[in-house]
Amino acid sequence: MKINQIEVFKKIIIFSLEQSLAYLEDKKEEYEKDPQIKEKSEHVYKENLTVMEEEILYLKRTIEMIMKFEIKEFNTPEDFQEQLLKDIKDYYKYHGIPMICYTFLSDKVEASINFLKDIFKE
Repeated sequence: MKINQIEVFKKIIIFSLEQSLAYLEDKKEEYEKDPQIKEKSEHVYKENLTVMEEEILYLKRTIEMIMKFEIKEFNTPEDFQEQLLKDIKDYYKYHGIPMICYTFLSDKVEASINFLKDIFKE
């Protein structure tokens, strides 16, 4: 049985992003429970909370987008990576998602492909 490296790569990316999502959700929960932060400046508290909620939403939508991505049309993980990053960048630009989110995502994808290469090293 031949292992589909593109499928493995996609699963690595999704796993990585789901871990980041869980981390962000935990940090948001910790932030909400910290009364000292809210007491110092309620305005800043609400702003920061909104930013965290947006980051969580962007990440959830990105994960959903990657899950829907068809891998059958790609020959290599690198082809998949290139098209995935292009489509996500276009999606982020169209929806006005800050490019720092794209930078974070592209770093995760790059780390994922490096991990994949390590797994299948001969």
